[in-house]
Amino acid sequence: MVPGATYIRRTAIRIDLFEHGVELRDAAGAVLGQTADGSLRVTHANLRSTKSMLGGLRLDHRGGALLVSPNPTLAPWPGQGAQDGMWHFVSGPMYEGLRRLAA
Repeated sequence: MVPGATYIRRTAIRIDLFEHGVELRDAAGAVLGQTADGSLRVTHANLRSTKSMLGGLRLDHRGGALLVSPNPTLAPWPGQGAQDGMWHFVSGPMYEGLRRLAA
C-alpha cells in the first residue's frame, strides 16, 4: 500500500455460479447476462499480461466482456492469440465452474 493512500474495495461485477449456469450482475444488481437465456457466453481466452500470456476465460455479456483468470494462474491455451483488456482473478472453484460452461 502506498503511504497516505486510501483504498476502497467496491463490487463492480458479481458472478453467481449455479449448478447449470452462470449469471453476471453489475454493482447495482442489474443482470448483465445469463447462460440460461443465451445473453452470456463463456469461452476460453488467453490474456495478455505485461510479461507473458495467461490462460483464462472470456465472459461475453450485453454490456461487453469480462476476462477472468484463476489464482494461481494457468498456462495459456494452445493455438490462441492473447486478448488485451482488464482481467480479474477468481477463485479456483469459481474458475472450474466457469470452465465447465466454456464453449
